[in-house]
Amino acid sequence: MNTVFRKRLWNGNETRVHVSDDEVIAEDYKPANQVKAILDDNAEIRNHAVPNPRANGRLVARIPDTMHREWKRDWQTKGRQDFTWQTYLAMKLNSRENSYLKLIAGKI
Repeated sequence: MNTVFRKRLWNGNETRVHVSDDEVIAEDYKPANQVKAILDDNAEIRNHAVPNPRANGRLVARIPDTMHREWKRDWQTKGRQDFTWQTYLAMKLNSRENSYLKLIAGKI
């Protein structure tokens, strides 16, 4: 598989396009140190935040943008007919495997 296009974006992500004889694959790549910084900040905020359940528009999670696009693509292909995007996103964040992305304890 040959990489025919590679571009670094303003936010540090890299877009890559790979071509083989029978397929073209486009991927978004975020360097591990940027993802680690987001997850470390999430843990810090989660451990020191004072919750206010009555606050409107409160920040409840921070998700790396590449993961957000992957979830959005997954929702558009599999979940759109059953759930709204907000419901699907809440389900993803409330799942055990993605709880590290939340900034608050409990369900969203």
